[in-house]
Amino acid sequence: MVAAELSGTGCHRRPRALVWGADVLSLAVIVAAYLALELPTVGTFGILWDEQNDLDVARSYIATPAGWLAGSAEDPTQTRLPMYTVAVLFALTGLDDQYTGRLVSCAVGVLSLLGVFVYARRWFGRPQAQLAAGLLATSPFFLAFSRVALTEGDAFITATVAWFVVSLAWSL
Repeated sequence: MVAAELSGTGCHRRPRALVWGADVLSLAVIVAAYLALELPTVGTFGILWDEQNDLDVARSYIATPAGWLAGSAEDPTQTRLPMYTVAVLFALTGLDDQYTGRLVSCAVGVLSLLGVFVYARRWFGRPQAQLAAGLLATSPFFLAFSRVALTEGDAFITATVAWFVVSLAWSL
């Protein structure tokens, strides 16, 4: 049990709902700050070469017939880049533009903040989790790359989900 969950002399515990409510509120504030910094800039800069290629690969996944075997026309060597999440969103929404692909990266950023917060909260406590997630949410490097539609998004999703599941299992 984390020391922050104890109140008074240590013999009384705070209600679990109060502890979780404070955690959810903390994380919501951090995610709101991240989105306030990130979303206004998503469509304000040009496309990068790698980003264009990766978006074309995502488009090829939903092309018929067997587009996932062909890759992009610009670079056939990049046939099976991990752009599955963006391709799924393209297929579900019918949109296949740069802005939509970048929104996937922003969503991965939110999942990364969630994973960092849960992991740090489990092992170190609420103040440390707030600090870790807050620093990540406002890091210029994180802000710069979590808004670009690149293949690394699928790797981040996999790692974040894995850490989130492990953290949840440890919390039970």
